[in-house]
Amino acid sequence: MEGLREYGWVDGQNLLIEGRWVEGHAGRYGPYAAELVSRGDIELIVAVGTHATIEAKTRTTTIPILMLYVADPVGAGLVTSLARPGGNVTGIANQLSEIEKSFELMRELVPNLHRVFVLSQSDNPGVRLGFETLTKLATRHGVRLSSASLSTNSDLEPALASIAADLPQALYVHPVAVAFLHRREIAAFAAAKHLPTFGEASEFARDGLVLSYGPDTASIHRRAGFYVDRLLPRGESGGATRRAAHEV
Repeated sequence: MEGLREYGWVDGQNLLIEGRWVEGHAGRYGPYAAELVSRGDIELIVAVGTHATIEAKTRTTTIPILMLYVADPVGAGLVTSLARPGGNVTGIANQLSEIEKSFELMRELVPNLHRVFVLSQSDNPGVRLGFETLTKLATRHGVRLSSASLSTNSDLEPALASIAADLPQALYVHPVAVAFLHRREIAAFAAAKHLPTFGEASEFARDGLVLSYGPDTASIHRRAGFYVDRLLPRGESGGATRRAAHEV
């Protein structure tokens, strides 16, 4: 909302935002995307994450889609290239090199690192790609990975129990929705176990993880206002009310 206001967009005045929140339930992305596209009055879709963007693109080739927090949009088939996206998708992409740097820092801070537990999300295409990158790095350096998937809030408790039973030397947290929601709880659990915890978003470090290397999520969302301003037509008078959808 702050980013939109910087460019003169105010929800309820010259912009109407239809929000859809999957709350960790990945199966909701498809139905929500289909619903928004079928309405006929949506002029822009803001999709957060690879999964949301794929589901939106699958259902429309005409409504502009602003992607945020997508790991590899070219590999996911969302854009032709970063320089010239083509089609109806554009926005902000993450770099997998952030995972490589996180892994490097983790090895520097944990002596003789050879056992790492990863909180991930197996049904999220973007997170799955990041996990594959992390697995390759671990194999190369002789580090054994164990993992648990956080797809819904109910997955957190058994995931923490698995960590306690596995006795890893470090915990790596992918920036998935459930982990974001419960980041303070995860940090407190890790502190009680004397377990160094690493992540890929600055919010994780601010809320208790030992270290995080990656983008500031709030800054990415604020920057979205810049793209909305360029993608959403204002109308000839400059005062027409436009309608956008936000799928998270």
